[in-house]
Amino acid sequence: MNPLVSVIIPVYNAEKYMRRTFDCILNQTLREIEIIAVDDGSTDLSLDILREYSDKDLRMKVLTQQNKTAGAARNAGLAIAKGEYLSFLDSDDLFELNMLETAYNSAKKFDADIVIFDADAISAFDGRLLAENYFSYRKNISLPSGVFSPSDVPEYTFVIGSGFPWDKIFRRDFIEKHSLKFQEIRKHNDMYFSYCAIAVAEKIHYIPKKMVHYNLDVPNQLSQISAVACDNFPYLTECEKILDFIETNGYDNLIQGFYDRACYGIIHALYGANKQDDINLKQLVIQRWINRLYKENKYYYYNADFLRNNEFFNPGFIKKFFEKPYLAVKPNYILPSLNLNTNDKIVLYGAGIKGIDFYLQILENMPFNIVAWADSNAEKLKKEGYPIISPNELLELNFDYILVAVLYQKIAEDIKSSLIKLGIPEKKIIWATAFT
Repeated sequence: MNPLVSVIIPVYNAEKYMRRTFDCILNQTLREIEIIAVDDGSTDLSLDILREYSDKDLRMKVLTQQNKTAGAARNAGLAIAKGEYLSFLDSDDLFELNMLETAYNSAKKFDADIVIFDADAISAFDGRLLAENYFSYRKNISLPSGVFSPSDVPEYTFVIGSGFPWDKIFRRDFIEKHSLKFQEIRKHNDMYFSYCAIAVAEKIHYIPKKMVHYNLDVPNQLSQISAVACDNFPYLTECEKILDFIETNGYDNLIQGFYDRACYGIIHALYGANKQDDINLKQLVIQRWINRLYKENKYYYYNADFLRNNEFFNPGFIKKFFEKPYLAVKPNYILPSLNLNTNDKIVLYGAGIKGIDFYLQILENMPFNIVAWADSNAEKLKKEGYPIISPNELLELNFDYILVAVLYQKIAEDIKSSLIKLGIPEKKIIWATAFT
């Protein structure tokens, strides 16, 4: 007898978090499942841990491949899946133990092609809830309690459904009918699969419950942000592929809604771009995307909410935005008012979300005399175009203060300790919130 749900999980160097993840999956209240874990060429102990779990539970299969991408790993799992429904989960997230049972029962009740549910974000550092509305795509949208199709809510279709696959389950024969696969690319490999599935679905059911707890890996967030560095800008490329799919299949009523969602992602990516990438990305948008984006001259639902103002209710703002110079994007984190003199020499330490935001604001407004930007990942960041120095290079500089720009106090304290060990006086070290 085939399983009710096939759970497909790509794994790559996830030894730090994967035990708690697989405990959540193997202890799901829905027992009639198969778990297909695909190791994507891990170099840590991930594969050993997978084999340990598969030895204990016969429902679990382990596939291996050379490092190809999470998209390739998902496709490998999809090729052998036998479940009536498909679930694509990540190897470092947490799940409510009744997640699959709740989603599957709803899918059967409503004969749904896709069941969507809610998620929130937790810190990999300390397990705290990071943002209550991190995945609140659907707030203030009235949805049917049963099933609906994209044509019922065309302007909100791509707000209701995220580009992630792990807050959904999909009927397998529906996915096979439309020959949907994941893109085998390094970034945004799940967007095409998720959005195209939503576009062609005839029956979608939404469960307003948070059943996935997304592990926002704060210590490694910088790599996620800096990956928006231009090259071919994979997010933009994927948006174009999805739009081609929507247009080719005749879903013209969904085009404006996808413009809205795509524009949000493009603007959000600019938060993590360095100056040259910002310029290159805007040029790409103007050359390859703006004419399609600007076709309808309608208002932009999601972006107005994202920017917390009404600028996007004026369609002309879209075109003007991408013609603006560098630093057009509003900051996530407000540079604090510090009791410093304007002629004080400041080193900014940290190139994560907060550090990048502060750096951009300082460049824009120059409230301080910045003599350097430092981060422990300096060598990697230099290759990506960031003007970063290593902590050891601080000893050669003349400065008055180091402004530590990180989100969490524990990380700030660790940075402070490491700087003191280098020989930097404690009185010169300031956390952007405060060491008090």
